[in-house]
Amino acid sequence: MSRGKFGNSRKTAHLAAIPEQGLDARDDNLTIRCKFNLSYFCTHDGIGKNFGDLTQAELEDLLTKMVDFGRQPLSYWKNQRHGVSSTLAIYKNFPVLSDFAHPKHVPNDVHWARFRLSKEVRLAGFIVPPEYEGKAHQTTNASFDCNTFYVVFIDYHHGFYKSKK
Repeated sequence: MSRGKFGNSRKTAHLAAIPEQGLDARDDNLTIRCKFNLSYFCTHDGIGKNFGDLTQAELEDLLTKMVDFGRQPLSYWKNQRHGVSSTLAIYKNFPVLSDFAHPKHVPNDVHWARFRLSKEVRLAGFIVPPEYEGKAHQTTNASFDCNTFYVVFIDYHHGFYKSKK
C-alpha cells in the first residue's frame, strides 16, 4: 500500500496496533478471570506483612503470581496442585488455629481462603459465598461477584491456617 506524498507512518503504525476484537469476542475470557481486591488488606500486630515490609524481589514475586492467578477463574485454582495441597484452599470459616484474628472490618459471613504462593508463604483473604452469585446487594443494587479474592493478609510464616499447635 502506497502512502503517497502525504502519508503518516506514525498514524498507520498506531492504527495497526489497535486490537480488532472486542469484549464479546468468541475467544476472550475476561468474564471468567478472577479478580483481586485489596481494599480489606491489613496487617495484624506485626504477624502479617505489609507491602512496605517486602523486599523488591518479594513484591515482584507476589505481583507476578497475582498476574498469573488472574488469568483463570478461582475455581481453576482450587483444582490446581501446589506441592502437597491445592493452590487455592477455601476454608469457609476463619481458622480456629491461627496466629491472626478475624478483622472487625471483614464481614462475618464470607468464606475464608488462601492462595499458596510458596512453601511457607500464603495470601490469606476471603471470597463471597457461592449462594450470593448474581444476587443484588440490598442497598447498592450491584451484583455480588464470587470470582473475586479479597486479600486481607500476607502470611510469610504459615500462621493463618496452622495445621498443628
